[in-house]
Amino acid sequence: FQSLLVGRRTIEEFDRTPVSNDVLIRAVQCALAAPNRSCSEPWRFIHVGPQTVARFADLNAKIRKTMETQDGASSVLDWSKVPGWCVVTTK
Repeated sequence: FQSLLVGRRTIEEFDRTPVSNDVLIRAVQCALAAPNRSCSEPWRFIHVGPQTVARFADLNAKIRKTMETQDGASSVLDWSKVPGWCVVTTK
């Protein structure tokens, strides 16, 4: 378990493999089982559909455009390349 926590990393490059609902459900179940200060931070999980993802990607494209350097590069991740979305919120 420690090696999983210590070896954690941020992934910013994705392949186009779809994430199945079974995998998403297992991930949410694991997240719900994680320590959470006596459930003082209620989580909400939202599986985002294609229309909302398209709106996210449009917003992201606008943000990326404002952050471009003179050579056209941007430090902001291109959200249109993310293969699946699950939004996690808390109160």
